[in-house]
Amino acid sequence: MRVLLVVVFGCTTAPAKPAPKHAIVKETSRDPLAILENDEAVGLWDEAAAALDPNKVPRDVGTRIMLKRIAAPTTPFEVQCAIAYALVDWDPETGERVAEPIMRKAIVDPNIADQAVCIGMLADARAHAKSPSALADYAAWIVTIPPKPKAIDDAAFAPFHSFPEEPAIERAAATIFAEGSPWLAPENREWFLEEESHWIDFSALNKHIIKALGDRRGGGDSRVCDVYASLLARFIGAPEFHRSWSEHRRDAALVEMKRWVREQLGNHTPQPRRRAAFRTR
Repeated sequence: MRVLLVVVFGCTTAPAKPAPKHAIVKETSRDPLAILENDEAVGLWDEAAAALDPNKVPRDVGTRIMLKRIAAPTTPFEVQCAIAYALVDWDPETGERVAEPIMRKAIVDPNIADQAVCIGMLADARAHAKSPSALADYAAWIVTIPPKPKAIDDAAFAPFHSFPEEPAIERAAATIFAEGSPWLAPENREWFLEEESHWIDFSALNKHIIKALGDRRGGGDSRVCDVYASLLARFIGAPEFHRSWSEHRRDAALVEMKRWVREQLGNHTPQPRRRAAFRTR
């Protein structure tokens, strides 16, 4: 009997790369409480905290595990913010005690772009939970930040759209949109004239827009009034306006646009809360 021996030299099989810890957690458990109890699932704690169901998890159990994760020295600050946001909804009294110092810590952080969402969303959640200081603290902060809104997530401005008629928010809007404010710089027009933002409802900005619609500076179809009117024409219900029209037709349309803008003054429609866009990955 002949035996064939085959010897293979130098061939090794590379070990498979371990799956990311968050992937393992997703595969082994979709239970939010189990994820929060998993020490290795830090990247999923924010989503799990928001997904806790009070019909399935006792209130004290959910509160205890969220407090544990927030207090852990190894928990990243942005994850603490996200869990605190969920805790305010879950247990308002405890959430307020925890969220207030976290929000104040974020306010003094010099890295505005990173902390703005934390501040805006915590203020919004706390105000919905009837916090006595959330909106005042938020309003005092927002008027001090650099006027570069396009570098900041829209979630940072949530209190303006949830509580537009609260005195602290009205005062902040009046400061931000005061005539001559750097927030009204040309590079910010796409931001404050964006339909879904509803900034046009605030008195100070409404007045600024009316004034801009009468500003004939510039040539051809690039007059200040034409630029503003063309941006406003994107709003649902706004009069039609095209910069390609003749000057005579544009001037006639500007009259209608001013009328429509005035009608928006104080026409606040509080926007529904949305889940925070915390950067926790």
